[in-house]
Amino acid sequence: MRSTVVVRRLARLVGFVLICLVAGGTASAATADDATPTPTSSAEPVTFGIAPASADSPDDRAYLVAGAAPGSVVYEHIAVINQSDVPLSLAVYPVSAGNTSDGSLGLAERGMTSDAGGWLTLGAEQVDVPAQSTDTGLGFVIVPVTITIPTDAEPGDHVAGIVASLTTTGQSSGNSPSLQLEQRTGVRVYITVAGDAAPALQITDVETSYDPGPLWGLLGQGSVHLSYTIVNPGNVRMAVEPSTTTAGPFGLLTQTVAGTEVAELAPNGRAQRETTLTGVWPLIHTGVTVTAVAGQAKGGSEITLDPATDVVGLWTIPWAWLAILLVAGLVGWWMRRRRRIWAARRGPDGGGRHSHARRSRRGSETPVADQTPVAEVAGAAAP
Repeated sequence: MRSTVVVRRLARLVGFVLICLVAGGTASAATADDATPTPTSSAEPVTFGIAPASADSPDDRAYLVAGAAPGSVVYEHIAVINQSDVPLSLAVYPVSAGNTSDGSLGLAERGMTSDAGGWLTLGAEQVDVPAQSTDTGLGFVIVPVTITIPTDAEPGDHVAGIVASLTTTGQSSGNSPSLQLEQRTGVRVYITVAGDAAPALQITDVETSYDPGPLWGLLGQGSVHLSYTIVNPGNVRMAVEPSTTTAGPFGLLTQTVAGTEVAELAPNGRAQRETTLTGVWPLIHTGVTVTAVAGQAKGGSEITLDPATDVVGLWTIPWAWLAILLVAGLVGWWMRRRRRIWAARRGPDGGGRHSHARRSRRGSETPVADQTPVAEVAGAAAP
């Protein structure tokens, strides 16, 4: 009887486990079937882009280029491209552009349309781009662009950009708020306003430091570290190749190291650079010369401009060797002083102070001569 009860309990336990497994599998399957991906889901990878275009399709240009006089209006087109298998709803908007701190050319945030960014007007602010397919290829939408150059626009180069953007919203959990992620891609717009070209280039904010190396320069060579800023105060965009030269007094032990090139420095743009030169001998004082050579930016005009330079002085003192020389000098001075003291104590004949006393006593004694009476001497002298 007891064994029968045990068997019944085991059967009930096995049945309960089977029911749980079946229910769990059914719930998982239902969840997977109900999950329908959307174009804005962060779990669905999407790829899109933006490029110059004709009125009908994208073309092979890398960026939009316009050149005209102040007060002119230029008409262009861009293509918003979808390389995903799902349709996308994308925002498009113009922005200003300029150099970041490292010298790369970047596009500003949405709503920032200073200078040339405010000259652009788009035919749409939101576009629905069809998915790509094997029959039609890439999905794209053509958007007209109107460039209105103000009558008081300054001559020279101006840079702006047009951005295609997809914003996705992440799922919130618990007390954590939902986050919005904006994926952006852009195309540059170069506008050259007719007028006098005035290219210019400067080097500013040069700061230097010297590392004497191991043991404070005891092993010889150290390194010079410097930072500086390249500035384009002119109205022509350009490429810039910087370099740094160090030289000791009278041009001794000169060496030159190339810096990181600035591919495109826009008007009023700035690029910060850092350089380290190794193998610099500590020659007390070292001259550091920073040079920047202007060149033609990609798609820009030719540049005729003298190199910009800035020269600073740097103390490269071999402290370890100076300390050794100081110690050696002190030791030499102490030894000479001790020799003088011992020489004074020993006296001229090397006998020291007691010999000097004996010499003094001997010098005071009058030698005894042959004593002859004075009278006898006088008598002997009389005729």
